[in-house]
Parts: sequence; structure tokens; C-alpha cells
Amino acid sequence: MDLSGYDLDNVARTILSKAGTNATPASMAAVASVIRNRLAAGGYGKSPTEIVHAPYQFTPWNAGNEGAANDPRSYDPTSPA
Repeated sequence: MDLSGYDLDNVARTILSKAGTNATPASMAAVASVIRNRLAAGGYGKSPTEIVHAPYQFTPWNAGNEGAANDPRSYDPTSPA
């Protein structure tokens, strides 16, 4: 699957925030798998970004989570990790 830079950024932020601070490769792969499966199934959004931003699908993106420790909006895009 080819991702735009915007989709890749949103997927990476979702994986990092949803898998948590003690993320393992398996937990990160699980989050990525959910996104991929929802894209393949249809009905969740037409792009990875639409899927991760769909209301109440990935809790770190939910309204009210702004500023929380796992808020994906707070990640610095220039950070290597």
C-alpha cells in the first residue's frame, strides 16, 4: 500500500499513541493491522487518515484528548522517535 506523506504521518502518530509508551513491535503491528484491515474492508474511510480520524475509532484522536500524554497531535514531526 502506498501512503501519502500526510497519511504516513497520521498512521505513525496513531501507532505511537495507541500502542503506548511501552510499545513492542507486536503492539505497533497490531495497530497498523487494524488500520490496514479497515481500509481493505471499506466503510471506515477512504484513506488511512480518514480511518484514524473517524470519531471514536482511535481514542488518542478523540475530542477531549488534546494535551494528554498520548495526544498524537503533540508529537514533533522532526523527532526521530
